[in-house]
Amino acid sequence: RSGWTDDGVDQWYETEKWENPERGHVYVAGADVAEGLDVGDGRKDFSVLAVLCTTCRKTAFRYKARCGVDSFYRTCSTVGNLYNRCLLAPERNNHGHAVILGLRESGYTNLYIQKRDTRLMKGPSKTPPELKYGWETNLESKPRMLDQIRIALEGDSEEDENNFEPDITVLDGEFLRETYFIREEAGKIKATAGKHDDLVMAYAIAYQMYRQVRNSPSVTVPRRVLIGQKMESA
Repeated sequence: RSGWTDDGVDQWYETEKWENPERGHVYVAGADVAEGLDVGDGRKDFSVLAVLCTTCRKTAFRYKARCGVDSFYRTCSTVGNLYNRCLLAPERNNHGHAVILGLRESGYTNLYIQKRDTRLMKGPSKTPPELKYGWETNLESKPRMLDQIRIALEGDSEEDENNFEPDITVLDGEFLRETYFIREEAGKIKATAGKHDDLVMAYAIAYQMYRQVRNSPSVTVPRRVLIGQKMESA
């Protein structure tokens, strides 16, 4: 499904659904927020929300749009609540902060929180951990998250292709096509000139949430819905 949003000029969107929300299934989502970058020929990047089902181990839903942050956070909230209040991690970048703020103010209750341990830092000995909402993609985390989703889909160098089973089943052909254009240039991993990596980043963040849920001893899959840490008051 595709069309134009009600937000004004150049507010295009597209959705793909592979699984309707199922009672008792556990979902996670990653959101890559557009920074308005020109990738060539006057084309701008996209905001993308990707939802994975940890129960079925496959792609469930994807939203891709050129839209304002207000429109995008509302979509993230609506879709996240629809998919059983899924664990949602927007990327914590320039415009991502506005999306996170909008989600917090609108009362979304299952935002991903990264905790920074401050106990060994200088200052009062009882300093509580620092809470940061959303996923931080940086020079350290980006190569790791891209390697992990690649191995999930392709296996590592020692995998036997006759026995390998992907960790997740990806039904999004557009995402798979984007992966062909990810390169390392001048020490940075990014899409080649004129290409996009928005879907790749959204799915890579969603897969980080997927790993946390699948590896968490406190989460039963598929018997109950994950209820994450409730956010603090904005």
